[in-house]
Amino acid sequence: MFFQRPKINFEHGARNTVSFLLSMTVHVVLLLVLACWAVIAGRSTNGIMLISATGDNVDTVLNLAPAPSASESSIDASSTEEALFKQSEFDYKLDSDLMLPPGSTEASAVAASLTSTGIKAISDGLDTRGLGRGASFFGTYAQGGRFVYVIDSSKSMKGDRWIIARQKLLESLKTLGREQEFFVICFDEQTSLMFNCEPEAIEFKRVNDMIIERVSRWLRSRTLGPNTMPAEALQYALAMQPDAIFVLSDGELQDNTLQMLRMTNISAGSKKQIPIHAVHLISEQGMETLKQLAEDNGGTFRHVSR
Repeated sequence: MFFQRPKINFEHGARNTVSFLLSMTVHVVLLLVLACWAVIAGRSTNGIMLISATGDNVDTVLNLAPAPSASESSIDASSTEEALFKQSEFDYKLDSDLMLPPGSTEASAVAASLTSTGIKAISDGLDTRGLGRGASFFGTYAQGGRFVYVIDSSKSMKGDRWIIARQKLLESLKTLGREQEFFVICFDEQTSLMFNCEPEAIEFKRVNDMIIERVSRWLRSRTLGPNTMPAEALQYALAMQPDAIFVLSDGELQDNTLQMLRMTNISAGSKKQIPIHAVHLISEQGMETLKQLAEDNGGTFRHVSR
């Protein structure tokens, strides 16, 4: 009698080995996921934002931020703002949507502006105690409940100026009370109404987290245009009959703004002059014109220098 060697099913053994390896891999991955979850449990997240930066423009490509819960504001400074630059005791925070790569040309330009005397003074804030209900913008202050912000979006604002203007506008909006209302108009050669609405659809908006986030997104989508021509934008602003208007520019006005305002924004009978507060940003060009605009229209003037 011969001993017969048992047949070995190599194919079956191979399948068992592969199954075992797959099972082990899946379990290892699950353990790693659970470990990561245990580390970050309880932390809030602002999601992931992918951006591309070219020259002086910062374009948002994709925002993977989760929707905010009812108890968590999507623009809460404590969770969505990070310090970008810090020199001496000055810590300036930019909106999370405006973060720039450290060491980039854009970051260097913004740092140079934010550490200047003018910008630092503005960042220190304005003491509005005892002034009543109102709004502040770049250190200027206006009383009331309805405000229109008229912002220069010409190409001269490219880079750090546009970033600073956007940030300070958002900061101003965040300080408004829930019962206060606002509207934003941008100008260059063309006039752009907030959210690109049609003139017949213009209306004041009340402050809330969603509206401010929409304003931020709208401003980021703006393409800066040629020339500095705010006359039409200011006509729209006056027609809304706000309690005050804030206008910001960094250059010489290139239209008949002063003459137009002298004819339309005057006190007559029951009609009161609407105060226009002017902010001139960084450059020297056009500073005297904006100063005259504020003086003619019962407002205050603020020059922000480097």
